[in-house]
Amino acid sequence: MAALRILFPYTGDSVGGSHISSLILARGLRDRGYEVVPGLHHQGGALEELFDREGVAWIPLPAVDAPRLRAPWRQFFKRRAVAKVLDPFLREQAFDLVHTHDMRNHRIWSAATMLGACPHIWHQRTPASGKNMAHYGRKAAAFIAVSEFTRSSLPAALQPFAHVIYNPFLPGSVASPEARLRLCGELGVSPETRLVGYVANFSERKRPELFVEIAGRVAAASSEPLAFCMFGAPHEPFRTRALARAEALGLADRLHILGQRFPF
Repeated sequence: MAALRILFPYTGDSVGGSHISSLILARGLRDRGYEVVPGLHHQGGALEELFDREGVAWIPLPAVDAPRLRAPWRQFFKRRAVAKVLDPFLREQAFDLVHTHDMRNHRIWSAATMLGACPHIWHQRTPASGKNMAHYGRKAAAFIAVSEFTRSSLPAALQPFAHVIYNPFLPGSVASPEARLRLCGELGVSPETRLVGYVANFSERKRPELFVEIAGRVAAASSEPLAFCMFGAPHEPFRTRALARAEALGLADRLHILGQRFPF
C-alpha cells in the first residue's frame, strides 16, 4: 500500500510555535513512512529562511487570500473562488490529505477542499472561539485539538466533534554543558549563573511583561546569580514595554532579549 501523501501548508510570512511544533510532527510522520510535503503560499519570508536553514524540502503554493470566519452566506463566493484556484492544484499533486495548523490556513484549506479533491484535517493549536467557527470546523474530515484547554475554548457546537491528541513527537534534546557555557559567555555572566528562560514570540497572548514581573520577584527572593533570557521574535510594542518594566524593577542588567534561535 502506497504511503499517504500529506500536504502541510503554511502562509510563510512568519515563524511561531505552531510552525515549529507542526514541523516536528512532519518529521515524526516521515520517519514512520508517510510522505509529508510542506508548502508555502508566501515565498521569500521568514519560514522559507527557516526551511532552508533546516534543510526542509518544500513546494510553492498558489497565492490566495484567506476567507474570513463570517456567516456562511457572506463567505460563499469567497470560499468558492479559493476552491477554484486550489482544487486543481490538489488534484494535480495527488495529495491524500491536507493537514493545517494555523487559523489562516484552516480558513484557506477548509474552503479549498469543499469541492472534494481530498480530506482536510484541522489541527487547532491555540485557544479559539467565534460563533461561525463551528460551521467551518465541522466540515473538516477530522478536527484535532492539542489539549483539553484548547478544546474547551472552542464553540460549544464544535467541542464534541474535536478530538484531543497530545503532540506525539517531541524535539530532540540539544542542551549540553557546552551549549550552556556558550550562552553564559554570550551574556557575559559566570558559569554558575542560573538561567531562567522565556520562549515565545512577543505578543499580547504570550504576556512577556508578566515574565519580567515574575523575574523581578524571583530575583528579589534569591541570593544566587541569575540571568533572565527572553527567546522569540521581539515584536513591538511588547519589547519596549518589557525593557521599561525591567528598568523599573532594577533588572536591566540581568534581562537579555535574544531573539529567535535555531535549531529547534
